Amino acid sequence: MRKLPCLWLAVAWLGWAISACDSGGGAEDASDGFTQDGAADGDGDQGEDDSGVVDDDGGEVDDDSGQTEDDGGQGEDGSDPQTGDGTDAAIEDGDGDEPEDDGGPADDEGQAEDEGAVIGPLAGCVEGDFFPFHGDLHAHSTQSDGDDDPETAFLWARDEAHLDIFALTDHMEQFIWPLTEWGDCKDLADSFYAPGSFVALCGFEFATAWFGLSGHNNVFFSADLFNQLSDISGFYDQLAACDTCIGQFNHPGDSSGHNWNDFEFHAGAGRNLAMMEFNTDGDAWGMFFQALDVGWHLSPQYNTDRHGTYAGANYQRTSGFFLREATREELYDAMLHRRTFMSHDRNSSIALKAGSCWMGSRLSGVVTLPLTVEVQDDDAGEGFASVEFFGPSQQLIHTTDCAGANPCTATYDYLVVGRTFVVARATQADGDLLISAPIWAQP
Repeated sequence: MRKLPCLWLAVAWLGWAISACDSGGGAEDASDGFTQDGAADGDGDQGEDDSGVVDDDGGEVDDDSGQTEDDGGQGEDGSDPQTGDGTDAAIEDGDGDEPEDDGGPADDEGQAEDEGAVIGPLAGCVEGDFFPFHGDLHAHSTQSDGDDDPETAFLWARDEAHLDIFALTDHMEQFIWPLTEWGDCKDLADSFYAPGSFVALCGFEFATAWFGLSGHNNVFFSADLFNQLSDISGFYDQLAACDTCIGQFNHPGDSSGHNWNDFEFHAGAGRNLAMMEFNTDGDAWGMFFQALDVGWHLSPQYNTDRHGTYAGANYQRTSGFFLREATREELYDAMLHRRTFMSHDRNSSIALKAGSCWMGSRLSGVVTLPLTVEVQDDDAGEGFASVEFFGPSQQLIHTTDCAGANPCTATYDYLVVGRTFVVARATQADGDLLISAPIWAQP
């Protein structure tokens, strides 16, 4: 039975107080800057490999945001990020100091040249053998304002839609009665989770309705619900304090005010507010660059935000993730390190690299980015029209004519003269779009 919209308004305070919806844990004053001399490892000292390259065992060597080695997204005690237990898996600044680049706006100075490509010290480079997986990270059930119960949703996603990844994200303020709903959702997700074949999650959708609606955000891998009596700044503070959490901007611009105060940057939340949806009636493309230009490090998603019945749901458009295998740990790693893409065609994928460094990498000491984009569709008859490279402020850098080829490879050498980023967009012959995560770079 669908809940009445006024129910949560009447008893929200009581529900929050009883369920103690606090994210817990102290906030880390970490930021998302680039490194100069390679990433620090978990003990705060310089790692032995000061190139900052991630090796293929899933251990993370990131940028000067101080990402500790997360071994595939688990806590230091080996806990599962879905449960949120063992929140010592914090991503800390290795030396406790603020990096030189605090995640502020990129310099709109990147220029393109067709000279020999050279990447300097590979600080912040993420390498590995990753494969495309598709899923939906925004869906609702009768636990909030959806039409189908949670079990029906998971069954449909796994057995009918044949998704690799599926997350229920009911409205947090409606997890009020019965008080066991949040735990029940996570238990149900655990029962559907099949490592290697189907990744099931239970997240929640946060809204700042109490203080004027500035936007909706999904939260994943949290042990607890947040305090709902928060404005957007309070939400960011809670996200920053949650070591295991991953956040997402939901359906930007789909109604008035859904712009998070023009994407005002929050350095603490910049660490783990990692993704933005493109499923919206607003200008997702323009708002994506608006957020990137002010300093957010985001990768794109395309989710359904399903509220109706799941029977017959169209999952042609999906979120894409580059993982080693379909596990929660790999999904966590891809989300945290912005290795995602959006696709209007679930059979297709787009991968942007600079040399061997995957999209999501944050490179420093760079002279030139040797960019490569690989796009492909499992349907042989689905060709590609073009691949475009974009820099800050939606500046078109270069276009490759694919002439209907499938797969299509596009290359370009991009001279880095200031802090910058590059995003790739592919257009299929039928007009379907694919958008990559950025690569960030500075000299």
